[in-house]
Amino acid sequence: MRLTGDVRELSMEEVEEKAVNNRDFNVAVYDIKKYPATRIFLIYRAKGERFSYGGMEVEPAGLTITDKCIECGNCYVNCPAGAIISKGV
Repeated sequence: MRLTGDVRELSMEEVEEKAVNNRDFNVAVYDIKKYPATRIFLIYRAKGERFSYGGMEVEPAGLTITDKCIECGNCYVNCPAGAIISKGV
């Protein structure tokens, strides 16, 4: 999965606060105390190929077949990724 977005580093205080209700963050607190160079990042706004959150907009992946298509089948035969599904062309 590919993800594009914005991240920020969580402070130790934020990590400890999240650890109260989430045991995954307990592990992070332990790791940070044992390995002080450890950093925890939060993805707060992002988009993928078919989804988004935090206010980012999705950009449709690939190409769109329009009404100008003459159904010759040339794109189906020549697509290097094999990403075109034939509807009987």
